[in-house]
Amino acid sequence: MNAVSVDVNMPEHLPAKTMLKLVEQAQKVKRWSALFQESVKKRLSLFRRLEELDIDVTFSMTDGDVNINFTGDGDRLGAVWGELRKAGWEPVSRPEKGKSTFYTHWHQDDLCSFWMQFSSSVCRRVKVGSKMVEQDIYEIQCGELPTLDAPKADLVAVEDANDIPF
Repeated sequence: MNAVSVDVNMPEHLPAKTMLKLVEQAQKVKRWSALFQESVKKRLSLFRRLEELDIDVTFSMTDGDVNINFTGDGDRLGAVWGELRKAGWEPVSRPEKGKSTFYTHWHQDDLCSFWMQFSSSVCRRVKVGSKMVEQDIYEIQCGELPTLDAPKADLVAVEDANDIPF
């Protein structure tokens, strides 16, 4: 069980809830960093191969995922896909035929998760038909904003607008 210690002599003006969140986040970052290092050490060949494929790997301290975002053709996606599968990761979903983007999580017990985001670089726009549709048109209308009084010290009198130095 993780123990959290809080200094009881903290001045009253410190935000306790915020301080607890900060301690919790620091613990997560420490745990994720250790998991990232262990995953890289256990799967050196995967991370070397990702470097060879020019795949930029980033480590998210926000959610604990290893992020791989890349563009390319089907062969490049297939190469990355194959390397992750060979190393033992399982995808949550599979690409849909005809889609230009794909993203999914990859999981493996006791190792970090991957977040993959792929965009095809070989897409083209093809007309496949036409249709007539009735479409609503909207515009943004806002209520009146309140008038705020500026402090009198901030007001500057301008006698001649042509005296602006620029």
